[in-house]
Amino acid sequence: MGRRPGRVGPVAESRPSHVRDTVGVLAGVLGLAVRDRRLPSNPAHGVDLPRIKKRRRRYLTAPEVEELADAAGPNCRLPVLVLAYCGLRWCELAALRLGCVDFLRRRFVIAEAMTEVNGRLVWGSPKSHEARSVPIPRVLIDDLAAQVAGKDRDDLVFTTSTGAPLRNRNARRSWFDEAAAAIGKPGLTPHELRPTAASLAVSAGANVKAVQAMLGHASAANAVVVVVLATIAVDLAMQTRVSWGYAAPLVAGLWRGTMCRRLVGDLRPGLRDWSQCRLR
Repeated sequence: MGRRPGRVGPVAESRPSHVRDTVGVLAGVLGLAVRDRRLPSNPAHGVDLPRIKKRRRRYLTAPEVEELADAAGPNCRLPVLVLAYCGLRWCELAALRLGCVDFLRRRFVIAEAMTEVNGRLVWGSPKSHEARSVPIPRVLIDDLAAQVAGKDRDDLVFTTSTGAPLRNRNARRSWFDEAAAAIGKPGLTPHELRPTAASLAVSAGANVKAVQAMLGHASAANAVVVVVLATIAVDLAMQTRVSWGYAAPLVAGLWRGTMCRRLVGDLRPGLRDWSQCRLR
């Protein structure tokens, strides 16, 4: 029985990203049916999908990161600093265990991720499905040592006050959103601290490969774009003597333009070489 006209299904009521993910899974299943000659064609191909509104990319300065960490409170200060200085995804931060912290080499071994699906915690591999090594800034070592004191190798590094795993939604409701609003960044999300980590790495002299390895991008192409835009923001702020908070949104707005995306796409190989030379 077909759906009655005008009736909205649960998928249509979902966010655009969820709709796209659902249709993508369906298209994959139907594609197998086409391959096995059970269907003549894939009816999920060519379906009009809702557009995803991309939010403006925001970059925090190092002082702003410190302000955010202080506003988060003493118990949540360190997770903010790790996100902003190491570029971890929230799911990777939540799944980080003491055995994956190398204090001698000052490295995180990112080999596991924790996501929340319909209220249930799901443990698996990182987004790239490959483990990676992420440098730890020296300034965080003492705080990390205090954080894991008395813990075993298999214990989570970061948990709630009751010892439960960190859930993104709960953290945002209980302290992150309030801390972001307190420093004048309402709506800031934990995931936005990843481009901040990239921009801070760029300002410290990191090259494309270093940023790619830190963020866990499977391809250097994404890292190239992040590095180029962050470098432009740094140069713009220095040359015009405006604040980073003013320069970064300008660059983010530039990136959203179609011409800029096409230009970066056409010049991507050259930009990769330019970035390595520029930041060497």
